[in-house]
Amino acid sequence: MLDFALLGPPEISLHGQPVTSFATTKTLIVLCYLATERDHPHPRETLACLFWGGLSEHRCRANLRWALHDLQKLLPGYLIVTRQSVSFNTNQPHRVDVVRFDETLGRPKVDIDDIRAASCLYRGEFLSGLHAGDTPELEQWLLQKREHYRALLLARLEKLADHHMLLGEWEQIENITRRALQAEPWHEKSHRRLMLALARQGNYHAALAQYETCYLALKEKIGVEPTTETMALYQRIQRARTVHRSHHLPTLSGDIFGRQEELHLLDNWVNDPDCQLMTLVGPGGIGKTRLAQALAARHERQFLNGICYVPLVSVTQPDRIDTAVAEALGASFAGSQPLHEGELKAILAAQELLMVLDGFEHLISGANTVVDILRGAPAVKIIVTTREKLDLQDEWVFTVEGLSTPPEKIPVDVDLASYAAVAYFVRQARKQCHDFTLEGQESAVGSLCRALGGSPLGIGLAAALLPAASCAQIADAMAQNLDVLSTTQNDIPERHRSLRAVFNHSWQLMETSEQKTFSRLSIFRGGFTMEAARHVAGADFSTLGRLVAKSLVQVILSGQDASARYEIHETLRQYAQEILASDPEMERQTRTSHNDYYVALIQQQREIWLDKEHPSVIDTATRELGNIRAMWQGIVADKDLDSVAQDIAQQTHTVPTVLSLLVGGAVLLLSSNRREEGIELLTIAVHHPATHPGDRDYALGLLAKQGITLSGDVSSEELRPIAEVARSLLARLKHIAESELGI
Repeated sequence: MLDFALLGPPEISLHGQPVTSFATTKTLIVLCYLATERDHPHPRETLACLFWGGLSEHRCRANLRWALHDLQKLLPGYLIVTRQSVSFNTNQPHRVDVVRFDETLGRPKVDIDDIRAASCLYRGEFLSGLHAGDTPELEQWLLQKREHYRALLLARLEKLADHHMLLGEWEQIENITRRALQAEPWHEKSHRRLMLALARQGNYHAALAQYETCYLALKEKIGVEPTTETMALYQRIQRARTVHRSHHLPTLSGDIFGRQEELHLLDNWVNDPDCQLMTLVGPGGIGKTRLAQALAARHERQFLNGICYVPLVSVTQPDRIDTAVAEALGASFAGSQPLHEGELKAILAAQELLMVLDGFEHLISGANTVVDILRGAPAVKIIVTTREKLDLQDEWVFTVEGLSTPPEKIPVDVDLASYAAVAYFVRQARKQCHDFTLEGQESAVGSLCRALGGSPLGIGLAAALLPAASCAQIADAMAQNLDVLSTTQNDIPERHRSLRAVFNHSWQLMETSEQKTFSRLSIFRGGFTMEAARHVAGADFSTLGRLVAKSLVQVILSGQDASARYEIHETLRQYAQEILASDPEMERQTRTSHNDYYVALIQQQREIWLDKEHPSVIDTATRELGNIRAMWQGIVADKDLDSVAQDIAQQTHTVPTVLSLLVGGAVLLLSSNRREEGIELLTIAVHHPATHPGDRDYALGLLAKQGITLSGDVSSEELRPIAEVARSLLARLKHIAESELGI
């Protein structure tokens, strides 16, 4: 194997042994030229003129002949020499670093690992230390190659540095930039990057010294001074060295739990130069503040002037935001009056810091203050925590969701504690009971975590009730009364001492129309569509959009057409339901609208529901099961069933339609292996004591039509008797079978 290392002083080895006994330097350069320009044979005349162009033609040819003779003796078989041409024999085993370097870094798309590997080949400029002597064409070839490889290296090192910039890895950036400056000491952008990397590691003295190095390199090499951009960075670093470094983050107790994926994504946002404003949006108690604090702490050293944490909970007016920021910065200002126009801008103009504005939801009308800060202080980045986004053009919105929760049915090979919400509950529970274990309480803990939507606040409040109550008792009590989840601990903000306090705070921030719509939306079970929300709760698109923006309603895209459905988390729904129940007339109207809507929907979709071959049948039954179940439970629970039936008949023309489609939906669920839900729906529709006998007969007749073929098919002991009764009814329900069922 013949190895060429030509980036730097040339090193050539054959089978691991150095090859050094070249007759002349020109002979060495001839070999390097042929190995580099190996894609075609070279005419002997061209080579002779290129390497010895200042001599006579006879002398040029003779020198080439001697050089080739020397190379063939040193490296037999590696050159193909004819009377007309010379070429490098690429069939012989060999490696040429510049070829690998060029092929790797010259591709349109190069990954980070390839850049790292290829840049390691660059030990210095191409054929460092070798000169062409008095041959201008050869000298030009050397200069072009050196510039090409240097430019390629610098471009790819810049990409590598940009990659580490996004990760905030300043030590890596320092090493990469020093390599770039070894290749081109007068590259001003690399000097700036190195100054910044040193400063952000706290090495201000070295950063300022690097400016002097940059100044001298530019003056000596190309006769210019540093640009205004470089001088401005120098001045910022000087100020950062002398100005107090801000750091007012509350101390985090322990590590942040279950948020590593979110932190990784947000790290990239902090390091992205295009992102100046990040808004963490989510409902109260979901963990926005702690996430923002942890994120800021991870990036403290990255900003020359540190971190400015601004709690806004006690700020009552939007025009006091700038004063709160100034106080957090330790700036002095006159009296208790708001800052004069331009004062905060002047304070921040020369600062490079990460600012956290915590709890902005009650100050949304003051969002333009954030815009003013960013415009006047381009080196400031802002993280905002809020229950509602600021709705600004340059805002990057990140929705903070609850910790991961387990499904109702967990695969046997999955550890329940692998869900972050469960693991967090266990952690908090052991603060109350050091020997707490999940064993025997898996179902109750999973149910608690799901009911709380993975809310760290709610989970902490629930765990605090141990050991006075078991997990199952806590879950049952919480379902009956939200007030059970509360605490008197002094180190928890008052607005977070109970779930009701959290919800009350959100309620107070809502407009009256939003409050009314939100309480009426609590009638839904299992989500709802925009059309359903409009019919049942009088929600227009704008109001529903505002509730989504306030983190009170969630948007869920489902199905291949990505049509939107909306959901309210169960604890929020429970809170809204209590408010709805406090107004009996509004509750009655809402329930009636809900019944009307889903009875009409069932009537409209009857043929689809009864057609088991239709691909959307099971999806429809599954999506709307909660609302249909709630509708039917409300109907059969009513003591005056006759009047309810009359109301329904006005909408659907026939009462049995409700029963028939409910039972049809149940059969579909049974046929799709959702047996428990199907049996539950059948039990409600067929066995409820308030159901009229004729209606029950009709339902069983339809069950016979859909499931008589259940005869050998029915494995459930609960269904078998129903199927038997249905078969016996066929004879005396022949008129129904013929007129209504088409049997």
